[in-house]
Amino acid sequence: MTTSASARREDVVDAFRQLRHPSHQLSSSINGHWHGSTMIKIAEYMALGKPIVQFNLKEGRFTAGEASLYCDNDNQVNDFAEKILWLLEHPEERTRMGEIGRRRVEQQLAWKYSVENLLAAYERAFSSTGAEAAKSAVSGAASAAD
Repeated sequence: MTTSASARREDVVDAFRQLRHPSHQLSSSINGHWHGSTMIKIAEYMALGKPIVQFNLKEGRFTAGEASLYCDNDNQVNDFAEKILWLLEHPEERTRMGEIGRRRVEQQLAWKYSVENLLAAYERAFSSTGAEAAKSAVSGAASAAD
């Protein structure tokens, strides 16, 4: 690594260390909730054709696939910085990953592919069985609070 690349690496690592503020935090604890959730920004980056660097979480990997590089969850700050530097040094790979992400959004993740499943979920939730289950859950929670 050249001196300028080494200095740049240190600058990137330092910048990520400073992001330990809660609203920008590189998660210091990966819990089960995050494995089942995709942050909307991941899909937005994909729709814009941007390559992604993210933590190695189940749902993030499902959503982004090859449009993303995945960080080591045990070495978050350094690995995140290394992956960003790698992308900066490989413009052809950035382009390839961005194209993969955009195609995935257009061909698999766009709203038109989600409508049927969402409407089915609403139908189940608002059916008489779903409404009764919701009522029961609410009254059970109210009883437990008393």
